[in-house]
Amino acid sequence: MSAPSREQWFGPRQYGYGVTPIARKGWMAFGLYLACVLALAADCALAAMRGQPHTLISLVLISAVTAVFLVVTVKKGPASWRAEKHSH
Repeated sequence: MSAPSREQWFGPRQYGYGVTPIARKGWMAFGLYLACVLALAADCALAAMRGQPHTLISLVLISAVTAVFLVVTVKKGPASWRAEKHSH
């Protein structure tokens, strides 16, 4: 009995180390991550302009969102994040 195939949302980058979205769900996950980080960064900047000590909370939340996104990329990506060697 073969192991069930898992749907990949991310694939290895063409060059270097890391992953890139290759499926609609991967792009949606990346978009959600980017929107969260931008919203938290904007909130941090606005709080700083108002003189409120909000920076640490925003940085902790950005770190938490990044950790969740990394878990998603590991679970929905390839086993290796290293680009395949291309012969030229």
